[in-house]
Amino acid sequence: MQQYTQSVIPDISPMMAVLPAAVMNFAAALGRTLVGCIADRVGAINAFVIAVGMAGVVQLLIWNFAYNYATIIVASITVGFFAGTFLSLTSVMGATLYGVNNLATLSGILTLFNTPGNAATAPIAGAVLSAANNNWHALISYSGASQIAAALLLLYARFSKEPRFFAVI
Repeated sequence: MQQYTQSVIPDISPMMAVLPAAVMNFAAALGRTLVGCIADRVGAINAFVIAVGMAGVVQLLIWNFAYNYATIIVASITVGFFAGTFLSLTSVMGATLYGVNNLATLSGILTLFNTPGNAATAPIAGAVLSAANNNWHALISYSGASQIAAALLLLYARFSKEPRFFAVI
């Protein structure tokens, strides 16, 4: 977010360029907390699908058009809020899908399987940005579309587990 802010507003002070990333992290902390309350009512898998889908939509519709500082802050808040939910719901979804027996082992396995994606994110983002001649729309669109695709795959998995539309799962 700092690099994006500096590319959109080249004459911004270093302190103001860092602020959107700090705001994003604070919003992620709120999102991680509040998604638990939402998951208690609608189910962890449903909450996760909604959060991942909203993170993608927010990137495509807000961050993609953030050309001034105020919009960058709004994008930071909304992206951070929805994207931060991933960390809080992974273990809960594992417990929902596979039970609480061996939850510690399951959480470790889920983290292990997330490692390649987490490790490859920054290099892939750099490659997309470089291939697009530093066009941030390409990177933001790739990221948002990837999250929407992930939400659709999660939605398929959710309905494979429980076909009822309003089921709390």
